[in-house]
Amino acid sequence: ICKDEIKDELSLEEIKKFFNKRLFDKLKTLAFSGGEVLLRLDIVDVIKYFIDTKKNLQEILIASNGLAPQLILKKTGDILFHIKKNNLNINLTVQVSCDGLNEKADVVRGIPGTFRKVDYLVDNLIELRKKHANLIVKICFLILPVNVTEIDRVVGYANQKKIGCQISHLFISSKY
Repeated sequence: ICKDEIKDELSLEEIKKFFNKRLFDKLKTLAFSGGEVLLRLDIVDVIKYFIDTKKNLQEILIASNGLAPQLILKKTGDILFHIKKNNLNINLTVQVSCDGLNEKADVVRGIPGTFRKVDYLVDNLIELRKKHANLIVKICFLILPVNVTEIDRVVGYANQKKIGCQISHLFISSKY
């Protein structure tokens, strides 16, 4: 799992300038991923820009590592409030990484308490979904040699929580 710090992100003004092109007028789906995108201080403003200017927008997807549950819940709530306040029909999908249950998740991420944080976040997103029907909650399981035996348990976890489960495989190659 990448732990490199990105130093040169686009500013909000640069994002607005780039996405103000006609090419993006009919944008329907917008995905944010990479570590924990909700750590970006102005991410809610970035997403509000798209909500306010892309009239064909139907879905926003946020991939989260789940390691900052309180922050993720706050910013998710802020985004949902903005959608509701403007009476828009936009789904917000929050997809939380879950690479194993209990200590296996801690081993994969290299951070003690990972699964506890992910589980807390998932439970609270499910609660938030009761107030916002446009919130879709999913987990994403990344198949790695260290966790391949966890796949059935993670899918069972998703089924028990009544949420979606995406299964991904990481390919690392020197040919690219």
